[in-house]
Amino acid sequence: MSSGETICRPDRLMERKNRTDSQSNQTNERINEMNEKQSTQQNPLGKIIAKALKDESFKKQLIADPAAVLKAEGIEVPEGKTVKVVADTESVRHVVLPAISGAVTDDMLESITAGNSQDWEMVQDDQIGFRKRGDRPR
Repeated sequence: MSSGETICRPDRLMERKNRTDSQSNQTNERINEMNEKQSTQQNPLGKIIAKALKDESFKKQLIADPAAVLKAEGIEVPEGKTVKVVADTESVRHVVLPAISGAVTDDMLESITAGNSQDWEMVQDDQIGFRKRGDRPR
């Protein structure tokens, strides 16, 4: 062994590994918390859905009177628009076709048929609908 080498005992190596694992877990937990917080801040509808999944009473209210619940949660349903909330069950699944304002373009169809639904976002301006992520309101 050369004079500059340090001998590390196995128990000390395990202590270091455990400390590193613990720090890594804490970092991952903080990242997950920040992502969840950012996600609900950027997506108020996602926050409402999460709340409905956790609270059966809230879910029943949301299904029974979506406009009132959305309003109470800070989302105003535009006058003349109706929101319907449905819940999937073990035996029933719902497919929702989005209302797309304006002409349906080849670009839109290509993106949707390619399974790029993440390219589209729900918008609430003068109406509730969908637009391609990053597009500015018209």
